[in-house]
Amino acid sequence: KMRQRMKEIRAWEAQHPRPDPEVFRCEILPLLRTVPVRRIAREVGISLRYASLIRRGEYVPHPRWWEALRDLAMGTIG
Repeated sequence: KMRQRMKEIRAWEAQHPRPDPEVFRCEILPLLRTVPVRRIAREVGISLRYASLIRRGEYVPHPRWWEALRDLAMGTIG
């Protein structure tokens, strides 16, 4: 599974410029504060631990997740 994830990351990076992490911290993270960790994990397909670290602001996820996280936080997913 990790090999597949790395392949997906490389494909995403080949198609997109790497954005500034401050965009995530300022625009998306505040919106995620009220989204349950379990919902973040389920909707994005990540572990509960990873989702928890993201929501607490301890980890900035790979930019390929940012759009899905923004949509989730704004209520356009699920």
